[in-house]
Amino acid sequence: IQMTPDIDKPVLQVRVSWPGASPKDVEQEVVLRLERELTSLSGVQSVESDSRRGRARVTLTYGVGQDMDAALVKLLGQLARVSGLPKGSKSPEIRTSNSEDSP
Repeated sequence: IQMTPDIDKPVLQVRVSWPGASPKDVEQEVVLRLERELTSLSGVQSVESDSRRGRARVTLTYGVGQDMDAALVKLLGQLARVSGLPKGSKSPEIRTSNSEDSP
């Protein structure tokens, strides 16, 4: 018997590919811009990011019970406002998952 059930927290991930860029450049030119725009989204409980050579990942964790269809629509709208991503970077991709999914 488990006293606290496993509840998957809803997660949306934004991934951006920037071939050849260093992790530091990815963080400064992509991740920080995305974090600045996405942390204000309603329902977001935490924001985590990962900068690697040629790619960025920003993970938004929402509260249990969050309407994820509405969250996705808001995320798409907010991403449309992000400007100044570096030349050579790809358009942001969104992935839906829960906290138990692999990276």
